[in-house]
Amino acid sequence: MFRRPLPGPLPLLLCLPVLALLAGCAGLLRAPEPAVMDAGSYSALASLEYGGSQRALERLDRSIAAAGKDPDRVAGLVSGMVQVLRQPQATFDAWQAICQRLGQLLGAQTADDATLAVLAPMLSDARLVNAARLALEPVGGPKVDALFVRALEGASGPTRLALLQSVGNRRMAEAVRVIAPLLVDADGPTAEAAAKALGSIGTAAALAALEAAPSPSSPAVVEARLACIAREPVTDGSEALRAIYGDAGVPKAQRAAAWRGLLVREPSAATQRVVVVLEGSDPAFKQVALEAIASLRSADLVQGLCENLVAFDHPTQAAVIEALARKGDPAAVATLLSAAKSADASVREAAIAALGMLPGSRDVAMSLAEIAEKSPGREGSLAFHSLARLSGPGVGAAVLAGAAGAEPAMRAVFLGEIGQRGMTEGDPLLVAALAASDPSVRRGALRSLEAIGAAGDQGAILAWLVGSPDRAETGLAIRALVNVTKRNPDAAGRDRPVTDALDSGTPAVRLRLLPVLPRLGDGPAADCALRLALASESNVAATAAGVLAQWPGDAALSQLVEVSERSADSAVRSAALRGAMRAVERRRSIPSREPSDLVARLLARASDEQDRRQLVLLLSRGSSDAALSLARKLQSDPVLGADAKDAVLAIRANRDWPPALTASAGAERLADMVDGDPQTAWWAPASPNRWIRVDFGRSRPVRVITLDQTGRVGDFPERYEVFVTNDPDEPGAARAAGAGETAKTVIRLPQGIRGRYVVIRDASRSPEGTWSVTELQVD
Repeated sequence: MFRRPLPGPLPLLLCLPVLALLAGCAGLLRAPEPAVMDAGSYSALASLEYGGSQRALERLDRSIAAAGKDPDRVAGLVSGMVQVLRQPQATFDAWQAICQRLGQLLGAQTADDATLAVLAPMLSDARLVNAARLALEPVGGPKVDALFVRALEGASGPTRLALLQSVGNRRMAEAVRVIAPLLVDADGPTAEAAAKALGSIGTAAALAALEAAPSPSSPAVVEARLACIAREPVTDGSEALRAIYGDAGVPKAQRAAAWRGLLVREPSAATQRVVVVLEGSDPAFKQVALEAIASLRSADLVQGLCENLVAFDHPTQAAVIEALARKGDPAAVATLLSAAKSADASVREAAIAALGMLPGSRDVAMSLAEIAEKSPGREGSLAFHSLARLSGPGVGAAVLAGAAGAEPAMRAVFLGEIGQRGMTEGDPLLVAALAASDPSVRRGALRSLEAIGAAGDQGAILAWLVGSPDRAETGLAIRALVNVTKRNPDAAGRDRPVTDALDSGTPAVRLRLLPVLPRLGDGPAADCALRLALASESNVAATAAGVLAQWPGDAALSQLVEVSERSADSAVRSAALRGAMRAVERRRSIPSREPSDLVARLLARASDEQDRRQLVLLLSRGSSDAALSLARKLQSDPVLGADAKDAVLAIRANRDWPPALTASAGAERLADMVDGDPQTAWWAPASPNRWIRVDFGRSRPVRVITLDQTGRVGDFPERYEVFVTNDPDEPGAARAAGAGETAKTVIRLPQGIRGRYVVIRDASRSPEGTWSVTELQVD
């Protein structure tokens, strides 16, 4: 092995400075900055620009974090930052950043006279006032209050507006004398800001100043008056609210707010006020009253509403009933039972729905069941679901008793409620009801068995279904049978009673039970359907083949292929073959997972030319040796030869799957679009001329390109162009163009297109959002 000679002493000496420099650089990269501010750090901080280096500011933040609540370290940092503020060359960005951090650190103890002496002039500087507010507004104490008041007295324009906001935020009572004259300022924004500040201060003096304003009914002043009353429980708050409420010049929304405040401040009069408003015709006040019902604590409110309910118009009655339901007071139950019999449908419906939200009893349960039984349509449905929600003493017992022995129509309601309420203790009543002579009783039981029936009920439901003459109930029974079967934890054996009944049943029983199998959807069920598809009874065989063809996913694919090979009935064979072809299409995946062996078996049985050509296309999606060998043999077929030649080229390209992928963005995610996993995806922000390039490594036919966006239904290009070429540098004209589609974009190209490369370009003029591809598929 060739070895390079070691360097001599002189080269080593020459290298030492370089090595030292590199070591120093590495140290700089690795060593963290110390969390201590020194003179150099403060000097760098003074020249801070947000668009430049932030190292000095980052060091300051680390120092603040390290100081914690240590008073000496905090005081040192405050002193250092104040010294920077004293420097005339300090930048505005430095002032702003320092003041923001001073606001976090300063307190009544650390805001000494020296610090305040630096910050106070800033409050009168239009350029720096907002930075000063950052530092001083969080700091309590009379010294800082005095600074704000003094600055406000001499301020004007935007500076005054900023100071008014701070004074309001600090709720400075001593500032009221300075703010009050500003309510008549000729500058509108200043007058409004003054009113808002007084409202935030919220003292009796602030309220008096607002009430004495020349325009006490203006929206800004009224809003501030309301804020004052809400912030401070002044003794004359009720009088102030009555003044606002009674002032016709005040906007209605603010009068309503004052009225709402009176409900809280004068609870003894609240019920009467609410009733009077609800009897009236003002929608704004009615809405406030209705919203207040749930939170008002007046002892006589529910009683007063119930006593006066029928005096309200029908829409108001319905709204009050809904409000009473939200309040949840059982004292309203009797009134709602009466309202459930109102002549107005909206009132009845509101009452029926509300009863399910209030504490219940046996009597309420019986009333709701009676409505559910006798009232068709919406009211009956509301009563049924209201009873399902009802809770309280005697309710569950009433449901079980009704399910056991009520007259048939009521019994049907109660049997249905067992399932709606999840009352598993009622399961024996459901099974017993299957023997009832009344069909409504049986239907109620079957619906609840579907919802909560136990695995042990399978035999009873199956026996009833086998012997049932009522086709109208068959669908209910099938759903119940499927659900109780799936609740059996024995996955290997739970289908056996059903499949045994099918294997041994009469043709009529088989036809009745066959729809159960695809809903069970597992291997034993598919095998049972296969046996029946090969049965001698033609109607049973045809139905079973149809069931297999409609099987979810591709779980019955092998059974369909077997039926296409073994059935003695040509129509059944044909149905199974086409069902199998659809199943192959549904299970589209990467080439190595394609069921080429099953496709080959279908080709051996297919006689229709169109079916055979479609099967050759399906064969071309694979990559196995057997698929390639069969495609080669078919090249000599007079009908399929051209399709088979394309299939050979496609399969050869598929054997090198996945293809090489490049894109204008998202390169690290490209493999996700060819991995056969619908949970992964390539994606990139939408952008003009965004592109994906696919290199198959060899020329191949390209007939259809599918961009699957499963799970990302909206992530498709508004417009696309597709290029197919052997030279990516000279792709030529687009071979296809069109609009992207939700969930899956299928791009069909003209016949005879071949190439090694496929380029898909986003041709949208102004693309937005994201372009995603869960799976890229090429035929």
